Amino acid sequence: MLLPDLARVAAQVPLERLHWQPMAEQGLECWIRRDDLLPAWCQGNKFYKLYYNLLQAPEGVPLVSFGGAFSNHLYALAMACQALERQAIGIVRGERQARLSPTLEDAEAAGMQLVFVSRQAYRTLCALEGRALMQAVAEQLGAGEYCVIPEGGANALGMRGCEVLGQDIARRGEFTEVCLAAGTATTLAGVAKGLGQAGRVAGVSVLGPLKAGSLPLAARVCGLLGEPQLQNWQLLEGMAPGRYGQCTEALAAFMADFFEDTGVQLDHVYTAKLFWVLQHLAEAGRWPRGSRVLAIHTGGLQGLRGLEL
Repeated sequence: MLLPDLARVAAQVPLERLHWQPMAEQGLECWIRRDDLLPAWCQGNKFYKLYYNLLQAPEGVPLVSFGGAFSNHLYALAMACQALERQAIGIVRGERQARLSPTLEDAEAAGMQLVFVSRQAYRTLCALEGRALMQAVAEQLGAGEYCVIPEGGANALGMRGCEVLGQDIARRGEFTEVCLAAGTATTLAGVAKGLGQAGRVAGVSVLGPLKAGSLPLAARVCGLLGEPQLQNWQLLEGMAPGRYGQCTEALAAFMADFFEDTGVQLDHVYTAKLFWVLQHLAEAGRWPRGSRVLAIHTGGLQGLRGLEL
């Protein structure tokens, strides 16, 4: 199987008018981009970030990346490599448990080789770049040639794929603002570049409370975009409830109410926090009445199975 044209994949994604009471009460049009409806092997924003990494990977060379027990990124890489008949290796944070998470079970069943490392070793690996990273990966996996993709697909090639997402949105019509959840902020940077002067984009950080001395997520966006930098994006930090990956009781109730109101399922790591913040922004008057706001559903629904454990 060959990789499909990414622009063609993006063009197949539905944009739906969302009848959601909190936005309607403020006189706002709320739209949702349903990247969660794409087939499992290319679903959500992870595929956009993987696309050019996959396209430029040498034939026959294993693809290696990193993630935790419920990593959407590792799941997406495993599904894509299975469809493309490529070898995938996932370096997983922490020791192998007697019972794997549903995410890792699926990844392994799809043919991904799972290699578990200590949390300290994982942090060290993810902090490396270039030749030092390649050497460290070879020490973990054995001598050989590997194509290494950063955790979350957070590199220039990942941003390039998300640029196609932004370009497709720009072709669909005008929106007052495009909103999305931000983890590594790679998707935010790519969408901002793809939109260009055609619109504005806001990224809602899902990483939890800001930590003293941590590298601001906005700096990552600037680093990916390079110079000259666009002025059409904003990062909203410290507004989403809970820590990264945490589902508070209030967030769980919000997800249930949202599904009952709209029929759209959200995940607790990314999209529920996005819409939580959108509701508060609408009530605070961020957008004037009559505005058209587009939210990107970036998938990740497989991670909901972690709530059942």
